[in-house]
Amino acid sequence: NILTIHQEACRDLNGTIRTIRELSPNTRIGVSIKPATPVSVLEDLTEPVDVVLLMTVEPGFGGQGLIESCLEKIGEVRNLFETKGYPVLIELDGGIKLSNLDRVMEADLLVMGSAIFKAGDEEETRERMRAVLQKAEELSQL
Repeated sequence: NILTIHQEACRDLNGTIRTIRELSPNTRIGVSIKPATPVSVLEDLTEPVDVVLLMTVEPGFGGQGLIESCLEKIGEVRNLFETKGYPVLIELDGGIKLSNLDRVMEADLLVMGSAIFKAGDEEETRERMRAVLQKAEELSQL
């Protein structure tokens, strides 16, 4: 189980994380930040988290294009959490497509919606999924 909290919607992020850990010790916790939110907002975390979800589009509707400047945050998050001594997975959500997979593979987890599911039929969707998995496999071999 992973429960992801939007940093921008949380008044007391550390307190919320602590409460979740107390109520459900086996739940993994993620923190999400929107494209305009700097990684520095996570510097005040005193509670470890398992996942940082970097939104690479403005949340709200599918089919948006990837905001390239968000990719710089991957290294920033890694550095911040290495300094804190917390292992963390980095997840990207928004605008991820076959055409930009090579630029997003530095992340640990990728969310792909429209790139796969906007296909016209079920067989086309399967083919897109196969293509994503094949390309991801090829890129992980590099």
